[in-house]
Amino acid sequence: MEAALDELLPRIVPGHSFKVHVHQGKSDLLRKVEQRLRAYARMAWFFGDVHAMREAYPKVPRTLASQAEFRDPDAITGGTWEALERVLARAGYYTTGMPKVEVARRISAYMDPQGNTSRSFQVLVEGLGRQVAT
Repeated sequence: MEAALDELLPRIVPGHSFKVHVHQGKSDLLRKVEQRLRAYARMAWFFGDVHAMREAYPKVPRTLASQAEFRDPDAITGGTWEALERVLARAGYYTTGMPKVEVARRISAYMDPQGNTSRSFQVLVEGLGRQVAT
């Protein structure tokens, strides 16, 4: 997740500096933060921008976003990392295991923060926008 945020934050809040605070998994994060940051714990963001996924991994099906299980990125069941790993493996990528940081960097490099359909991602973008406006 840190890799994706390093790539995306400068585009979401241009002209502002930031520091990503790394946590040791979800339970560590929830212990340290009052509110649950659902977008941090889930990778629905990548499914919210299939164009970015296809730019990074051209063999991913164009029809991915229209498939029932992926229409609502935040409602993907069974784990979004696991779903992403299955999608990439079916397309011929990382058939023996997915390197999460590499995948996060590659996809987030193409993501359009304003066009992402993941509601949890949009909540993050809106929250950051409010923070830098104050």
